[in-house]
Amino acid sequence: MNFTVRMLESGVVLSGIILLLFGASAVFRKFVFAKARYWMWIILLVGLIVPFRPLTGATMFTVENPFEAISAEMDQTQDIAAQSAGLSEPGAQAVQSSNVGNDALTAQPVTELSDRILQTSLTLSDLLIAIWAAGAIVVSVKHIREYRGFLRLIRRWGRPVTDERLLTLFEKIKSDMNIQSEIKLIVCDFIGTPMLTGLFKPVVLLPKSDLHSDEMALILEHELTHYKHKDLWVNLLGILVLAIHCFNPIIYLSLPMLYAEAEAYCDEDVLKNKNKEHRRFYGELIISMIGLSTQKPVALSTCFYTNKVSIKRRLMNIMETNNKKKKLSGAAVALTLCATLASGSLFAFAAPVSGNIGAEKAKTIALKDAGLKASEVSFVRVKLEKDDGVAHYDVEFYKGNVEYDYEIAAKSGAILEKDTDIENYSVPSAAQNQTTASSGSASGSNSSGSGTTSSTKSSAVTTEQAKTIALNHAGLKASQVSYMSVKTDYENGVKVYEVDFYSSGVEYDYDIEVATGKILSYDQDYDD
Repeated sequence: MNFTVRMLESGVVLSGIILLLFGASAVFRKFVFAKARYWMWIILLVGLIVPFRPLTGATMFTVENPFEAISAEMDQTQDIAAQSAGLSEPGAQAVQSSNVGNDALTAQPVTELSDRILQTSLTLSDLLIAIWAAGAIVVSVKHIREYRGFLRLIRRWGRPVTDERLLTLFEKIKSDMNIQSEIKLIVCDFIGTPMLTGLFKPVVLLPKSDLHSDEMALILEHELTHYKHKDLWVNLLGILVLAIHCFNPIIYLSLPMLYAEAEAYCDEDVLKNKNKEHRRFYGELIISMIGLSTQKPVALSTCFYTNKVSIKRRLMNIMETNNKKKKLSGAAVALTLCATLASGSLFAFAAPVSGNIGAEKAKTIALKDAGLKASEVSFVRVKLEKDDGVAHYDVEFYKGNVEYDYEIAAKSGAILEKDTDIENYSVPSAAQNQTTASSGSASGSNSSGSGTTSSTKSSAVTTEQAKTIALNHAGLKASQVSYMSVKTDYENGVKVYEVDFYSSGVEYDYDIEVATGKILSYDQDYDD
């Protein structure tokens, strides 16, 4: 998740820098060399691929982290799923004392039900990441298919150049440019402009045309200059950026600018130290390519001529001989590099609530207090909530037929409150024996008027015995409690003793069946 947030942050900041570069492009073209402009774009692309930056202090702009809202939505989704199964809504919990005797829980164990809830709760964050990944895969597959299809066309319709004069010229230009790698020269009838393609096995493609040797020399030098500049690998970098930031429209606008600057840099290198006549001849050669190329640009390839929109700017760059650009070019590249490195301190999404112990730590605290291990319980939910502005984690889990409910302070990890509800909890046999021994037998009496026999039984458990049962279960003695009350009530038609007492800041609340001495439910509340 942290990597995803960092990628979003870098995308937002560098998109802003790219927009500034768009706005200042006319100024940069006039005062900055094409080589510098090209490297500025490469720096931004690398920044979009590698999202981590050195931090120089507090960020200038901080906005709400969208994944915090996603996390809240996730919790809400889990709560709704739990409520639909009858596990989280107050008054409808599967282990409440009011539902004693309900066979629904027997038919569907709590552990199985809660596991299904968690498995079917697709979080919003997972959904967004899945959509993002799908978009990246679609963009990648699209470019890979185009490139493989183009290579198949070359293998089927391309013909190796057999003209000895052209091959000799090609090898001479390679030698002059100190290129030792093997590069094939192929003629393709289906292309309208010279191209370079092939990451690992580079190929210079030539259209079927009748060009003079001096024109062909410029074309070959241009494409071999692309090879020396590693422009095909820069194109691959651009495709990776587009795949990762496939939902960012600014990236789709920036890649044509990258390719245009690659061509301008190539022109600049080919025409280095050339006079105006040579430059004019080179410009006329580019103009002659207008209208010949009808094929759209292919991934991982270069084009001697791209489109009519950029031709005017390209021709102006070709005729430009201003040598005062050197200092400004270095400053522009350095400024772009500094802005990219410092982008981590320009903008950031707000971090999660500062100082929170986290959901996993809250689970650990609750389990330790309950004396249980994670493998022994089934979690229903862990949710970050706020009561009166104070954040706490609501942790609920089951062990057998016992539900544990904890409220744990989000910052300190202190247990604010805990409840334990039992389903059909049986009193230990010793207590039952004590109850049985102390129970009296009913005596019968005849009613001469009615002719029927009736019997009257005394209560199976007395108030003092109910106190003893509750204290024994809590592990306390009568001398350790400060206040105790016992009163009789009815729960779903069952007569119970409500036993309440305090000890060391903890309130204990027991419901004990009068007839059997069974503990129907009990709560422990930490009272501050």
